[in-house]
Amino acid sequence: MSRRCGFILAVGALMAIAAIKARPSGKAPSSDYHEFTLTAKDSGFEPNILTVKKGEKVRLIITATDCEHEFRLDTFDINQVLQKGNPEIIEFTASKVGTFEFKCSVYCGKRHGKMKGKLVVQE
Repeated sequence: MSRRCGFILAVGALMAIAAIKARPSGKAPSSDYHEFTLTAKDSGFEPNILTVKKGEKVRLIITATDCEHEFRLDTFDINQVLQKGNPEIIEFTASKVGTFEFKCSVYCGKRHGKMKGKLVVQE
């Protein structure tokens, strides 16, 4: 093998390792989940409306970008602390049909009341 080929293989391997390390909590993506990537900041959650089908497994990857927040979705007994800059993974099954509010459950500033969203679970 030439030096050039060896170099290209080494660079490719390093890029693959970097991509794996960039995933939150080292979890590989899975087609078994309906996955959403959200940000949490004082102006709200983005996106703030999530739509899934009843029975789907849901994976939320949420990153607080400005300060600590908490993600609360009472219907599914979820209350997760979101440390600034650390993506948190929340997984659950959407077992109930309806529209359910999620919100930040820790006071995070004067716009705290805007930290809301909706999970829509369709039949």
